[in-house]
Amino acid sequence: MFQSLPEKLLFEKEYNGVPVQVWEKLDRRELRFGNLIVQSAYSTLQPDCLLLRYTRQMLAAIALVPQLENVLHIGLGGGSVANFLFHHFPEIQQTAIEINPLVIDAAYEHFGLPNDSRLMVLRMDVTESINDLTGPYDLIFLDAFDHSGASSCFDSTNLLLQLQDLLTADGWLVGNFWNQLRLFSLQKELWHGLCGQLIEAKTGVMTNSILYGHAQSNHILLSTVQKRAQELESTLPLRLLPLVKRFKNLEHSDQSTLLGR
Repeated sequence: MFQSLPEKLLFEKEYNGVPVQVWEKLDRRELRFGNLIVQSAYSTLQPDCLLLRYTRQMLAAIALVPQLENVLHIGLGGGSVANFLFHHFPEIQQTAIEINPLVIDAAYEHFGLPNDSRLMVLRMDVTESINDLTGPYDLIFLDAFDHSGASSCFDSTNLLLQLQDLLTADGWLVGNFWNQLRLFSLQKELWHGLCGQLIEAKTGVMTNSILYGHAQSNHILLSTVQKRAQELESTLPLRLLPLVKRFKNLEHSDQSTLLGR
């Protein structure tokens, strides 16, 4: 009979009625919000290892941009993506916005988030403070989840337009969503209306899907993305090429020279 590994509760506090918990199993730590849904995972043996599939797929976005200098994260979680970029791209500047102070505390105390000027963490509500952001950013990661799913702030057309205005000419919005919910279809329709090019990559049938949105109408070619992925793979502990091969261009899938074929 299968028995699950024993867990140890390392951290538990409550913010606005929602528990923020850190659980440990052997060398793995998980951030949860009072349920079994894993928000972030961290290896104490390999701190820069991306344990969750969706974080690896989000990071495939680095193959979409010709140069990476400035990154914005909306939603911190355990800081897996930010931590990976911090260690493997020492020349870039990152800013992370997180509304929940307990999540920030947990990331620093239990998930190895570096306290460094190259990774600035701001405790704020992005809907109230977006005008304080200057950019421009090469990538903006949207990964603000709570106990019930993706933050409702991403349902705002106005907010997404403001975020697009903070991107460089070659910059991309990258959003993490649960693909089994009807709200995800509404999100895709919203992004369709805002983006000159929209890409989807599924991490599983009933799990997460990543949306990549580019404001400009000049579409990036698959050959260009694959070339960048291969170049980056040689210096990173991450197999990028299989990740970019999951890209599906949601607007031009009938053109073999564009993403999605």
